[in-house]
Amino acid sequence: MPEISKYEIQLNELTSLEVQVSILVERFNDLIKKNTDLENQLNHIKRDNEYLKLQLSSLENDLDTKADSSTIFSASLSLKERESLKQRINEMISKINYHLSSS
Repeated sequence: MPEISKYEIQLNELTSLEVQVSILVERFNDLIKKNTDLENQLNHIKRDNEYLKLQLSSLENDLDTKADSSTIFSASLSLKERESLKQRINEMISKINYHLSSS
């Protein structure tokens, strides 16, 4: 009789360990999925950030080109062109700020 009792105790312990291992495996798989999702989000944000940097660089080059041809915001730039340029720069700044704040 004591032999059966020891056997049952060991069997119960093994069953308990099996349940714990199963729970840990499930948590591990969840963490792997979350990690993969986060890595994908990070890569997407990095690509967006690079794209925005390129756009900003392009806008800065446009600004430099216009500044080289005449003094900045001189008579050669119409009011409409200045406002359009200001708006594009502000949009780029807003996009960059948004991406920086979301990471």
